[in-house]
Amino acid sequence: MQIEYHKWFSPILGHDMELKVYGYYGKPVLVFPSQQGRFHDFEDWGMTTTLSGFIEAGQIKLFTVNSIDGSRKLSISCASIVEIRSKSL
Repeated sequence: MQIEYHKWFSPILGHDMELKVYGYYGKPVLVFPSQQGRFHDFEDWGMTTTLSGFIEAGQIKLFTVNSIDGSRKLSISCASIVEIRSKSL
């Protein structure tokens, strides 16, 4: 199975972003990790092995991405959301 690893620095988020691509051809399938997860969790849990027949046959191409839900830049309190909504009305 063809596997590609990509890593780059995101100036907007202020940290490295990583992803893996499984397969060479097929319908693109974007895989998000569970909360606070990492891009490699899908493989670690054996899901790429389970889907290997579809990947190797060129039916699907998996893109596993990192989670950014723990990023401080994305942390917004409920009070902030209410304030934003009240200003937009």
